[in-house]
Amino acid sequence: MHSQLDGTLSSVGNTNIFRSFDQFLPNARFSYEFSTSKRLNINYETNFREPSISQLQPVLNNSDPQNLSLGNPSLKPEYVHRLTTRFNSFNMLNQRSFFGNLNIAYTKDKIATYQTIDKRLVTTSKPINTPYDMTLSTFLGMGYKIGSTPFRINGGINGSYNYGFNTINTIETITEKYVTAATIRAEYRIDDKLETSIRYKYGYNLTHYQIGTISDQANITQSITADATYQFPLGITLNSSLQMDKYSLLSSGYNSFIPIWNAYLAKTVFKNKKGEVRFSAYDMLNKNLGISRTTNINYIEDSKVASLARYFMLTFTYTINSNPNSTMGPMGHGGRRMMF
Repeated sequence: MHSQLDGTLSSVGNTNIFRSFDQFLPNARFSYEFSTSKRLNINYETNFREPSISQLQPVLNNSDPQNLSLGNPSLKPEYVHRLTTRFNSFNMLNQRSFFGNLNIAYTKDKIATYQTIDKRLVTTSKPINTPYDMTLSTFLGMGYKIGSTPFRINGGINGSYNYGFNTINTIETITEKYVTAATIRAEYRIDDKLETSIRYKYGYNLTHYQIGTISDQANITQSITADATYQFPLGITLNSSLQMDKYSLLSSGYNSFIPIWNAYLAKTVFKNKKGEVRFSAYDMLNKNLGISRTTNINYIEDSKVASLARYFMLTFTYTINSNPNSTMGPMGHGGRRMMF
């Protein structure tokens, strides 16, 4: 594959930047069907990402005097190897399903940011090529119906691991990032009239720097969601959803418990139930708050974002669908929709 960058920097005396890259990009695919309900897919692919014009430009950007940036005309393109494995199985008789995947990405000459901080605390950033970067991620999920009962259980666990390099003030460190999340959901459904569910989700994030002076950075997020929907006669639907989020291991003042309660009342209208009028209430407890953490080699940032407070909305939706048996309800099937 051939790639070419050709640009002109008017801010540096109309300096021309021209780079040409040639790479061999092999790909391979394998698929095996054990039965009509079990299949294995393995894909291997390669690609490369060339540096941008701004990353190559040999000029200092001082628009922010405390955070300077400089390009690197010697940058090489990233060369990525990616292996993806997927397996899925579904048993129609007992309504049991299993899904799993494994992804590995290895990037040679990964473009990262090299930072220097002087005595005035001015940070200068410059893109450089690191030896490599590796990411491994996996997901396992399953679901099954409990006998002839209206109960169904779904669960899944996913995780990722990243191994990369960072450099600050000529000190190179290896960074390892671990992300784990697990979810379990129980559903109860009766004759398209009542559908309830409860879900628990647990997430754990850890960043480890192989420099003794920098401590590990971790945080935990937990969430419980209870949801119920009931279909009344005459095309009336009532829904209520309560989500409770808990944040742990953050900085003082950021460890929080946030309950969010939403609900709506809907009524189908017109022939074949193609229209729906819905009145929705969001964040009825007026507690919504966005919390996040950003980690870097030289800082940890915990932030709170004030989200849109409690509000109400009246909407009308019309479905364009030739299927007269389709319904507008959350447990039915709709087609293309227009919302006002």
